[in-house]
Amino acid sequence: TYSRLFGREQGWDVGRGHPTFNPWLWPNPQAMIDEIKGQHFGIMLHQYPQIGRDAPQYDEFERKGLGIKTSDGSLMSYLGYQRDQDAWYSAYLDFTNPATREWWWKVHEGFFAMGVDSWWNDGGEGPEAGELYDGYWVKCHNVHDLLRDRLL
Repeated sequence: TYSRLFGREQGWDVGRGHPTFNPWLWPNPQAMIDEIKGQHFGIMLHQYPQIGRDAPQYDEFERKGLGIKTSDGSLMSYLGYQRDQDAWYSAYLDFTNPATREWWWKVHEGFFAMGVDSWWNDGGEGPEAGELYDGYWVKCHNVHDLLRDRLL
C-alpha cells in the first residue's frame, strides 16, 4: 500500500504476511484494544493468505510444509518474489491442508483472546497455479478461500 512504501504509518501489522502488531502504531496493543472496545467499537484486522519470511512464525511454517507448492516442490511465493533476494518475499498458505488450518488458528488464537472480533481475509484469489494438499490450484480455487474464511 502507499503508506508501506512511503512512510511509517502502516496497518496494524509489521508488514504483509507478518501477523505481529506494528509497535510504532500499537505500542501497547492490549490497552488500545481495550480503549476501542470501551467505546463500543469492534476490532477487525486485515490479512492476506501468506506468511512473510521475516515473520516469527515463518520457520515453523516452512519446516512443516504448510504452503502451496510449485511443480518442483518449492514454496509458491507471493507475486513471484524470490526467497533469498527480495525483502517482500512471502509464501502462500495452503488452507486445503488440515495441518495448515490448525497451525493458522494457533497463530491467531491470541488475537481473539486480546479482543479482536474478526478478520478481513483479503487476497483469496491466490496464485494462478500451484500444488495444494487437496489437488491442483484450479480445482481448489474457491474451496481454498472458503476453508480460510471458515477458519477465522
